[in-house]
Amino acid sequence: MFSPVVSVICPVYNTEKVLGKCIRSVLEQDFKAIEVILVNDGSTDGSLRICQKYAARDERIILIDKPNGGRIQARKDGLLRAQGEYVFFIDCDDYLEKNALSTLVEIAGRHHLDMVAGNHDTVYDNWGLVSKKAVPFDVANTVISKDEWIEILLKLDQRGNNSGGVYMWGRIYRRSCILEAMRCDEAMLFPTSKDSLVEDLSLNLALAQHLQSCWLANEVIYHYRYGGASSRFFPFASKGGYYFNYRYRLCMSMQRQDLLPDVLLHYIRVYGWELVGRLHYQPGSLDGILQFVDREYHDREILSWARLHQSKIGQRWRGHVLMSAVVNHKVDEIIHYARQREAFLQKHYRKMKMVGLYQKIMDYCSFLVG
Repeated sequence: MFSPVVSVICPVYNTEKVLGKCIRSVLEQDFKAIEVILVNDGSTDGSLRICQKYAARDERIILIDKPNGGRIQARKDGLLRAQGEYVFFIDCDDYLEKNALSTLVEIAGRHHLDMVAGNHDTVYDNWGLVSKKAVPFDVANTVISKDEWIEILLKLDQRGNNSGGVYMWGRIYRRSCILEAMRCDEAMLFPTSKDSLVEDLSLNLALAQHLQSCWLANEVIYHYRYGGASSRFFPFASKGGYYFNYRYRLCMSMQRQDLLPDVLLHYIRVYGWELVGRLHYQPGSLDGILQFVDREYHDREILSWARLHQSKIGQRWRGHVLMSAVVNHKVDEIIHYARQREAFLQKHYRKMKMVGLYQKIMDYCSFLVG
Protein backbone atom coordinates (compact mmCIF):
# COMPACT_ATOMS: atom_id res chain seq x y z
CA MET A 1 0.00 0.00 0.00
CA PHE A 2 1.33 3.44 -0.98
CA SER A 3 2.44 5.50 2.03
CA PRO A 4 3.17 9.17 1.20
CA VAL A 5 5.99 11.00 2.89
CA VAL A 6 4.56 14.45 2.12
CA SER A 7 0.91 15.49 1.91
CA VAL A 8 0.59 18.56 -0.31
CA ILE A 9 -2.57 20.47 0.57
CA CYS A 10 -3.92 23.01 -1.91
CA PRO A 11 -7.15 24.96 -1.28
CA VAL A 12 -8.72 25.85 -4.64
CA TYR A 13 -11.05 28.74 -5.33
CA ASN A 14 -11.70 30.42 -8.70
CA THR A 15 -8.20 30.31 -10.17
CA GLU A 16 -8.84 28.48 -13.45
CA LYS A 17 -6.31 30.57 -15.39
CA VAL A 18 -3.32 29.62 -13.23
CA LEU A 19 -4.44 26.47 -11.40
CA GLY A 20 -3.01 24.08 -13.99
CA LYS A 21 0.48 25.49 -13.57
CA CYS A 22 0.23 25.10 -9.81
CA ILE A 23 -0.92 21.47 -9.97
CA ARG A 24 1.65 20.51 -12.61
CA SER A 25 4.47 22.01 -10.54
CA VAL A 26 3.48 19.64 -7.71
CA LEU A 27 2.95 16.51 -9.81
CA GLU A 28 6.26 17.03 -11.64
CA GLN A 29 8.34 17.13 -8.45
CA ASP A 30 11.45 14.97 -8.55
CA PHE A 31 10.34 13.66 -5.15
CA LYS A 32 7.51 11.22 -5.93
CA ALA A 33 6.38 9.92 -2.52
CA ILE A 34 3.60 12.47 -2.19
CA GLU A 35 -0.15 12.72 -2.07
CA VAL A 36 -1.81 15.85 -3.43
CA ILE A 37 -5.00 16.96 -1.69
CA LEU A 38 -6.94 19.45 -3.80
CA VAL A 39 -9.76 21.04 -1.81
CA ASN A 40 -12.20 22.76 -4.16
CA ASP A 41 -13.81 25.37 -1.94
CA GLY A 42 -17.01 26.01 -3.89
CA SER A 43 -15.38 27.46 -7.01
CA THR A 44 -17.80 29.05 -9.46
CA ASP A 45 -15.46 29.05 -12.48
CA GLY A 46 -13.79 26.09 -14.17
CA SER A 47 -11.45 25.24 -11.28
CA LEU A 48 -13.31 22.09 -10.26
CA ARG A 49 -13.20 20.77 -13.81
CA ILE A 50 -9.43 21.31 -13.90
CA CYS A 51 -9.01 19.48 -10.59
CA GLN A 52 -11.10 16.56 -11.90
CA LYS A 53 -8.99 16.37 -15.07
CA TYR A 54 -5.73 16.05 -13.14
CA ALA A 55 -7.25 13.68 -10.57
CA ALA A 56 -8.25 11.32 -13.39
CA ARG A 57 -4.65 11.29 -14.65
CA ASP A 58 -2.74 10.82 -11.39
CA GLU A 59 -3.78 8.48 -8.61
CA ARG A 60 -1.78 10.48 -6.06
CA ILE A 61 -4.44 13.21 -6.17
CA ILE A 62 -7.25 13.26 -3.61
CA LEU A 63 -10.03 15.65 -4.60
CA ILE A 64 -12.32 17.15 -1.99
CA ASP A 65 -15.26 19.12 -3.39
CA LYS A 66 -17.12 21.17 -0.79
CA PRO A 67 -19.28 24.29 -0.44
CA ASN A 68 -17.39 27.53 0.03
CA GLY A 69 -16.14 27.89 3.59
CA GLY A 70 -12.96 29.90 3.16
CA ARG A 71 -9.31 29.04 2.66
CA ILE A 72 -8.66 28.29 6.34
CA GLN A 73 -11.41 25.68 6.57
CA ALA A 74 -10.27 24.19 3.26
CA ARG A 75 -6.75 23.72 4.64
CA LYS A 76 -8.18 22.11 7.75
CA ASP A 77 -10.33 19.74 5.67
CA GLY A 78 -7.27 18.78 3.66
CA LEU A 79 -5.22 18.18 6.80
CA LEU A 80 -7.84 15.82 8.20
CA ARG A 81 -7.46 13.66 5.07
CA ALA A 82 -3.67 13.77 5.02
CA GLN A 83 -1.58 10.65 5.65
CA GLY A 84 1.97 11.88 5.03
CA GLU A 85 4.68 12.21 7.62
CA TYR A 86 4.97 15.86 6.61
CA VAL A 87 2.43 18.44 5.42
CA PHE A 88 3.15 21.06 2.78
CA PHE A 89 0.69 23.90 2.06
CA ILE A 90 0.55 25.62 -1.31
CA ASP A 91 -1.79 28.35 -2.55
CA CYS A 92 -3.53 27.54 -5.81
CA ASP A 93 -2.10 30.52 -7.71
CA ASP A 94 1.55 29.80 -6.81
CA TYR A 95 3.95 27.16 -8.12
CA LEU A 96 7.08 25.23 -7.13
CA GLU A 97 10.59 24.56 -8.28
CA LYS A 98 10.97 20.95 -9.46
CA ASN A 99 13.24 20.05 -6.54
CA ALA A 100 11.23 21.86 -3.85
CA LEU A 101 10.03 18.85 -1.87
CA SER A 102 13.20 16.79 -2.27
CA THR A 103 15.22 19.73 -0.92
CA LEU A 104 13.03 20.10 2.17
CA VAL A 105 12.69 16.36 2.89
CA GLU A 106 16.43 15.76 2.56
CA ILE A 107 17.22 18.51 5.07
CA ALA A 108 14.53 17.29 7.46
CA GLY A 109 15.85 13.74 7.37
CA ARG A 110 19.48 14.74 7.76
CA HIS A 111 18.84 16.80 10.91
CA HIS A 112 15.67 15.11 12.29
CA LEU A 113 13.61 18.30 12.01
CA ASP A 114 9.95 19.06 12.66
CA MET A 115 9.82 21.99 10.23
CA VAL A 116 11.89 23.02 7.22
CA ALA A 117 11.15 26.23 5.31
CA GLY A 118 12.49 27.06 1.87
CA ASN A 119 12.78 30.56 0.48
CA HIS A 120 10.59 32.16 -2.20
CA ASP A 121 10.63 34.81 -4.84
CA THR A 122 7.67 36.88 -6.04
CA VAL A 123 6.13 37.12 -9.49
CA TYR A 124 3.42 39.61 -10.34
CA ASP A 125 0.37 38.05 -11.95
CA ASN A 126 2.70 35.74 -13.89
CA TRP A 127 3.56 38.56 -16.25
CA GLY A 128 7.20 37.62 -16.20
CA LEU A 129 8.33 41.20 -16.71
CA VAL A 130 7.95 42.02 -13.05
CA SER A 131 9.46 39.91 -10.30
CA LYS A 132 11.11 40.26 -6.93
CA LYS A 133 14.10 38.22 -5.86
CA ALA A 134 14.14 36.23 -2.67
CA VAL A 135 15.35 37.95 0.50
CA PRO A 136 17.86 35.81 2.44
CA PHE A 137 16.72 34.60 5.84
CA ASP A 138 18.24 36.32 8.85
CA VAL A 139 19.08 32.92 10.36
CA ALA A 140 19.65 30.12 7.86
CA ASN A 141 21.15 26.65 7.50
CA THR A 142 21.29 25.86 11.18
CA VAL A 143 19.04 24.02 13.62
CA ILE A 144 16.66 26.39 15.39
CA SER A 145 15.27 25.26 18.75
CA LYS A 146 11.67 25.63 19.82
CA ASP A 147 12.41 28.59 22.09
CA GLU A 148 14.48 30.32 19.39
CA TRP A 149 11.70 29.81 16.84
CA ILE A 150 9.06 31.23 19.19
CA GLU A 151 11.22 34.31 19.76
CA ILE A 152 11.64 34.77 16.00
CA LEU A 153 7.87 34.61 15.57
CA LEU A 154 7.21 37.05 18.38
CA LYS A 155 9.78 39.54 17.12
CA LEU A 156 9.09 38.90 13.43
CA ASP A 157 11.18 40.83 10.91
CA GLN A 158 11.10 44.31 12.38
CA ARG A 159 14.41 45.25 10.75
CA GLY A 160 12.89 44.79 7.32
CA ASN A 161 14.74 41.53 6.80
CA ASN A 162 13.37 38.00 6.42
CA SER A 163 12.74 36.13 9.66
CA GLY A 164 11.01 33.22 7.93
CA GLY A 165 8.12 33.33 10.36
CA VAL A 166 5.52 34.95 8.17
CA TYR A 167 4.13 32.23 5.89
CA MET A 168 2.72 28.71 6.19
CA TRP A 169 3.34 27.82 2.54
CA GLY A 170 6.71 26.79 1.11
CA ARG A 171 7.66 24.60 4.06
CA ILE A 172 7.08 21.13 5.46
CA TYR A 173 5.67 20.55 8.94
CA ARG A 174 5.67 17.22 10.73
CA ARG A 175 2.00 16.22 10.64
CA SER A 176 2.00 14.78 14.17
CA CYS A 177 3.06 18.20 15.47
CA ILE A 178 0.16 19.90 13.70
CA LEU A 179 -2.32 17.36 15.09
CA GLU A 180 -0.97 17.93 18.59
CA ALA A 181 -1.34 21.70 18.13
CA MET A 182 -4.93 21.16 17.00
CA ARG A 183 -5.71 19.28 20.18
CA CYS A 184 -4.25 22.10 22.27
CA ASP A 185 -5.60 25.21 20.48
CA GLU A 186 -7.51 24.59 17.28
CA ALA A 187 -8.92 28.14 17.22
CA MET A 188 -5.43 29.61 17.05
CA LEU A 189 -4.18 27.06 14.53
CA PHE A 190 -7.19 27.47 12.22
CA PRO A 191 -8.94 30.71 13.25
CA THR A 192 -12.54 31.28 12.31
CA SER A 193 -13.30 33.58 9.37
CA LYS A 194 -13.83 36.61 11.58
CA ASP A 195 -10.30 36.20 12.94
CA SER A 196 -8.59 35.20 9.70
CA LEU A 197 -6.37 38.23 9.07
CA VAL A 198 -3.06 36.71 9.98
CA GLU A 199 -3.83 33.06 9.32
CA ASP A 200 -0.24 32.19 8.38
CA LEU A 201 1.29 33.85 11.43
CA SER A 202 -1.44 32.48 13.66
CA LEU A 203 -0.77 28.91 12.53
CA ASN A 204 2.99 29.28 12.93
CA LEU A 205 2.68 30.77 16.40
CA ALA A 206 0.25 28.10 17.61
CA LEU A 207 2.38 25.36 16.10
CA ALA A 208 5.75 26.68 17.30
CA GLN A 209 5.28 25.34 20.82
CA HIS A 210 5.07 21.81 19.39
CA LEU A 211 8.11 21.99 17.09
CA GLN A 212 11.30 20.84 18.77
CA SER A 213 13.60 21.75 15.87
CA CYS A 214 13.32 23.94 12.77
CA TRP A 215 15.44 24.97 9.79
CA LEU A 216 15.36 27.86 7.33
CA ALA A 217 16.94 27.13 3.93
CA ASN A 218 17.79 29.96 1.54
CA GLU A 219 17.20 27.81 -1.54
CA VAL A 220 14.31 29.27 -3.57
CA ILE A 221 11.76 26.50 -3.87
CA TYR A 222 8.50 28.47 -4.04
CA HIS A 223 7.19 31.10 -6.46
CA TYR A 224 4.64 33.39 -4.84
CA ARG A 225 2.29 35.09 -7.28
CA TYR A 226 1.34 38.53 -6.03
CA GLY A 227 -2.02 39.74 -7.27
CA GLY A 228 -3.60 36.31 -7.31
CA ALA A 229 -6.43 34.78 -5.33
CA SER A 230 -4.52 34.83 -2.06
CA SER A 231 -3.20 38.38 -2.30
CA ARG A 232 -5.55 40.53 -4.36
CA PHE A 233 -7.45 41.77 -1.33
CA PHE A 234 -5.97 43.64 1.60
CA PRO A 235 -6.02 41.78 4.93
CA PHE A 236 -8.05 43.52 7.57
CA ALA A 237 -6.82 44.25 11.08
CA SER A 238 -10.37 44.02 12.42
CA LYS A 239 -10.22 40.26 11.68
CA GLY A 240 -6.92 39.75 13.47
CA GLY A 241 -7.92 40.56 17.03
CA TYR A 242 -7.60 36.99 18.28
CA TYR A 243 -4.08 36.71 16.93
CA PHE A 244 -2.80 40.02 18.32
CA ASN A 245 -4.35 39.40 21.72
CA TYR A 246 -2.87 35.89 21.76
CA ARG A 247 0.56 37.19 20.82
CA TYR A 248 0.38 39.87 23.50
CA ARG A 249 -0.64 37.37 26.17
CA LEU A 250 2.07 34.93 25.13
CA CYS A 251 4.72 37.63 25.56
CA MET A 252 3.33 38.40 29.00
CA SER A 253 3.16 34.74 30.08
CA MET A 254 6.75 34.17 28.90
CA GLN A 255 7.93 37.29 30.77
CA ARG A 256 9.07 38.75 27.44
CA GLN A 257 7.64 42.25 27.74
CA ASP A 258 10.76 43.42 25.92
CA LEU A 259 9.20 42.00 22.74
CA LEU A 260 5.95 43.94 23.04
CA PRO A 261 7.25 46.97 21.09
CA ASP A 262 7.77 44.57 18.16
CA VAL A 263 4.21 43.30 18.53
CA LEU A 264 2.98 46.87 18.61
CA LEU A 265 4.94 47.83 15.52
CA HIS A 266 3.59 44.89 13.57
CA TYR A 267 0.04 45.65 14.72
CA ILE A 268 0.36 49.27 13.57
CA ARG A 269 1.51 48.12 10.13
CA VAL A 270 -1.49 45.83 9.80
CA TYR A 271 -3.74 48.60 11.13
CA GLY A 272 -2.50 50.78 8.27
CA TRP A 273 -3.37 48.05 5.74
CA GLU A 274 -6.89 48.01 7.13
CA LEU A 275 -7.36 51.73 6.65
CA VAL A 276 -5.93 51.82 3.14
CA GLY A 277 -7.81 48.70 2.13
CA ARG A 278 -11.14 50.11 3.23
CA LEU A 279 -10.56 53.36 1.34
CA HIS A 280 -9.32 51.57 -1.77
CA TYR A 281 -11.89 48.79 -2.04
CA GLN A 282 -14.83 50.45 -0.29
CA PRO A 283 -14.91 54.12 -1.38
CA GLY A 284 -17.17 56.21 0.77
CA SER A 285 -16.84 53.93 3.80
CA LEU A 286 -15.73 56.67 6.19
CA ASP A 287 -18.33 55.72 8.80
CA GLY A 288 -17.03 52.16 8.79
CA ILE A 289 -13.46 53.39 9.20
CA LEU A 290 -14.41 55.58 12.14
CA GLN A 291 -16.16 52.67 13.79
CA PHE A 292 -13.09 50.50 13.26
CA VAL A 293 -10.77 53.17 14.75
CA ASP A 294 -12.96 53.54 17.81
CA ARG A 295 -13.37 49.80 18.33
CA GLU A 296 -9.65 49.06 18.05
CA TYR A 297 -8.79 51.85 20.50
CA HIS A 298 -10.99 50.30 23.18
CA ASP A 299 -10.58 46.57 22.45
CA ARG A 300 -6.96 45.91 21.51
CA GLU A 301 -4.78 44.86 24.43
CA ILE A 302 -1.50 45.90 22.82
CA LEU A 303 -2.84 49.47 22.52
CA SER A 304 -3.78 49.51 26.18
CA TRP A 305 -0.24 48.42 27.02
CA ALA A 306 1.25 51.07 24.71
CA ARG A 307 -0.71 53.88 26.36
CA LEU A 308 0.75 52.89 29.72
CA HIS A 309 4.34 52.55 28.47
CA GLN A 310 4.86 55.36 25.97
CA SER A 311 8.05 56.49 27.69
CA LYS A 312 9.59 53.00 27.34
CA ILE A 313 8.98 52.83 23.62
CA GLY A 314 9.84 56.41 22.80
CA GLN A 315 12.46 55.39 20.25
CA ARG A 316 9.83 53.42 18.37
CA TRP A 317 7.78 56.55 17.66
CA ARG A 318 10.48 58.02 15.45
CA GLY A 319 9.26 57.86 11.85
CA HIS A 320 5.96 56.19 12.77
CA VAL A 321 3.35 58.92 12.56
CA LEU A 322 0.51 56.42 12.45
CA MET A 323 1.66 54.70 15.65
CA SER A 324 1.46 57.87 17.71
CA ALA A 325 -1.92 58.76 16.21
CA VAL A 326 -3.42 55.33 16.85
CA VAL A 327 -2.14 54.95 20.41
CA ASN A 328 -3.35 58.44 21.35
CA HIS A 329 -6.60 58.15 19.38
CA LYS A 330 -5.98 61.15 17.10
CA VAL A 331 -8.72 60.34 14.62
CA ASP A 332 -8.09 63.23 12.20
CA GLU A 333 -4.42 62.26 11.86
CA ILE A 334 -5.36 58.63 11.29
CA ILE A 335 -7.77 59.49 8.48
CA HIS A 336 -5.24 61.86 6.90
CA TYR A 337 -2.64 59.08 6.88
CA ALA A 338 -5.08 56.65 5.27
CA ARG A 339 -5.94 59.08 2.47
CA GLN A 340 -2.29 59.79 1.72
CA ARG A 341 -1.40 56.11 1.53
CA GLU A 342 -4.41 55.28 -0.61
CA ALA A 343 -3.45 58.00 -3.11
CA PHE A 344 0.01 56.43 -3.36
CA LEU A 345 -1.56 53.03 -3.91
CA GLN A 346 -3.64 54.35 -6.79
CA LYS A 347 -0.46 55.49 -8.59
CA HIS A 348 1.18 52.11 -7.96
CA TYR A 349 -1.78 50.23 -9.42
CA ARG A 350 -1.86 52.39 -12.54
CA LYS A 351 1.80 51.56 -13.17
CA MET A 352 1.21 47.85 -12.67
CA LYS A 353 -1.78 47.90 -15.02
CA MET A 354 0.37 49.47 -17.75
CA VAL A 355 2.98 46.72 -17.34
CA GLY A 356 0.22 44.13 -17.54
CA LEU A 357 -1.21 45.68 -20.71
CA TYR A 358 2.24 45.68 -22.30
CA GLN A 359 2.67 41.99 -21.45
CA LYS A 360 -0.69 41.12 -23.00
CA ILE A 361 0.26 42.94 -26.21
CA MET A 362 3.56 41.07 -26.36
CA ASP A 363 1.82 37.74 -25.73
CA TYR A 364 -0.65 38.46 -28.56
CA CYS A 365 2.18 39.39 -30.95
CA SER A 366 3.98 36.16 -30.11
CA PHE A 367 0.78 34.25 -30.82
CA LEU A 368 0.43 35.89 -34.24
CA VAL A 369 4.05 35.17 -35.16
CA GLY A 370 3.80 31.60 -33.93
